[in-house]
Amino acid sequence: MSEVKLKDLLKKENIKIHMKADNWEGAVRIGGEILVQNGYVEERFVEAVVQTIKTIGPYMVIYPGLAVPHARPEYGVKKLGMSLITLDEPVNFGSQYNDPVKTIICLAPIDTTSHFKALELVLKMIHDGSLRGIEKAEDIDEIMKRIH
Repeated sequence: MSEVKLKDLLKKENIKIHMKADNWEGAVRIGGEILVQNGYVEERFVEAVVQTIKTIGPYMVIYPGLAVPHARPEYGVKKLGMSLITLDEPVNFGSQYNDPVKTIICLAPIDTTSHFKALELVLKMIHDGSLRGIEKAEDIDEIMKRIH
């Protein structure tokens, strides 16, 4: 997976902007349903993500304004993929340092290590500042230009 780029994992059809969610659970469900609809995961994957956050807490909120919810591969992952949503109004996950969240990147890992490379690619976007542009993007093509 050394040559994989974020744009290889995050397809245009898996991105939605200006979504509305009442809370973190609704936002996670929106991102997860994109993966269900596009054949990356089974519905039980979305439920596993929600239950993981309820049980373990908001550790998936990895940076101010960004959550990367995911669940283990055995919860119905069919193929490696990601979805990205931006919210009109940010939601709180309960993260002391990184709430509120406006950008959610749902990750469907096919094994116990594939998500590390995907997270590395997301962290690279944080480091180079492209993430800030994504949360303010007005169209999906603008997001696609920022993903590398």
